[in-house]
Formats: sequence, C-alpha cells, structure tokens
Amino acid sequence: MTQFSRLKEDLLRATAAAFGQRYLFDVLVPGGVAVDLSAGGACALADAVWAVCAETVELRRIYDEHEGVRDRFTGTGRLAPQLAARLGVLGLAGRASGQARDVRVDLPVPPYTEVRIAKVVQHGGDVAARVAVRFEEVQESGRMLIGLLARLPGGAHAAAVGVPPDGA
Repeated sequence: MTQFSRLKEDLLRATAAAFGQRYLFDVLVPGGVAVDLSAGGACALADAVWAVCAETVELRRIYDEHEGVRDRFTGTGRLAPQLAARLGVLGLAGRASGQARDVRVDLPVPPYTEVRIAKVVQHGGDVAARVAVRFEEVQESGRMLIGLLARLPGGAHAAAVGVPPDGA
C-alpha cells in the first residue's frame, strides 16, 4: 500500500510542476483548461505516467507471487455478476463483477474519440478481481494518457471562462 501512496505522490508532484498545482480542481474548466501545458510539461507528465506504469508491473508481479495475499483476496467480498447486473452496480466493484461499462468507450466525447480504450473487466466479483481491475486500469489509463500527451498540439490550450451572468 505504501508503494502506491508513493506512486500517487510522484504523479502529484509531476502535475504540480506542469500545472502549478497538485490537484487539477482549478485547472480543468468548462471548455478546456485554465493553464497552458508546455511541451516540456507534457513530456515530463508522460515520463511520470510511464514510470508509474513500469513500477505497477513490478508490484503486480510481487502481488501475483504472494500466495498468502492472493489466498485472502480470492473469494472474499464476492459480488456475483448476476447480482451486480440486477443492482446496477458500476465503478470498480461493477467492473470486477463482469459489468463492462465505461462511458469513455460507450459514449465517447473528445478526447476519448481520438484514442482506443480497452474496457477493463473481471468476472470473479471478489477482492482479487477488484485488485486485478485496478492493476489493469493503471496500465490502460497510462497508455491512454501517454498517447494523448504525445498528440497534444502545440500552442495555447487555456480556455477563458468568465463569470456567468446573473440568473444563469
């Protein structure tokens, strides 16, 4: 768990270097972004994402070889795919229980129309399936982000967003 916290911190630092803040709450705005991303910033972000993906492959190998952890996770907290479908379960628990829903694929809007995204789904419904989905989603998201950053056009990206008029 500590390793994943460190990887998150590495990404937050890369985001801070590229955008001036760790979290993107004030960076992502309707119609675009509030801060331009330089070519160097895009490369640094892609490098940080690549590093996280590479380390996650190694962490997955360690997890896969640890019989005690796998033993505890297999069969624990199981949500059967049929029940998940009946309840309309979404998100991580849904994808780990056979619910292959991803709005980026099913109803894509830019920039998701420009990249191929594989739906990550497992059918076991247990903690082991949820862990597998997490590992696979890190790789898929990393691949997608690196591809989008590589295609990012040069120039200004910031979108001016004004204050909405009264009554809007």
